[in-house]
Amino acid sequence: MGEVRDLLIGRRGDRLSGLRVVVSGRFSLKSLRFRDIHSLGEDAVIIHDPTALLAPSRVRAAEAGARGPEKIIGKRVITADGRDLGTVDDIVIDATAGKVTGYEVSGGLVRDLVDGKLILPVPPGMKVGQDAVIIPADWAAKLFHPGMAAGPPAAPGEGGRQAEHARLPAMRE
Repeated sequence: MGEVRDLLIGRRGDRLSGLRVVVSGRFSLKSLRFRDIHSLGEDAVIIHDPTALLAPSRVRAAEAGARGPEKIIGKRVITADGRDLGTVDDIVIDATAGKVTGYEVSGGLVRDLVDGKLILPVPPGMKVGQDAVIIPADWAAKLFHPGMAAGPPAAPGEGGRQAEHARLPAMRE
């Protein structure tokens, strides 16, 4: 029916509230609420009712999600004590529940090639500003590479928990 152009993230930044879709053949922009999505995969979004594609003006502001200055892709991630951790490159979403589970953080081409991109679980107290995302200072230690143990290294004798994010599809904003 169309092509997904944008994710709509709820005002608190923790939920997928919907999608913006360009309808094929008409070049018109429509909104699709998360509750109207039957299934959401890496390659396709399945809906049962084509009338679920609504004019953006018919979607209430509370359902429309964050747009404009609240967008998070491309913003710097900075700790409250001033450490620059990189740039938000992607959003990791639990496609079943529509919950934002984390953000992929890029340290730049060279660092990404050497170390890989990092995953930042959604921290409580995160602030999204016009130019940067500010996270609590202690959350810098909770950045991890997909497939590694989540969070800081486990203490001796404690098994590290495998990152649940590694099996979730990452979706571009």
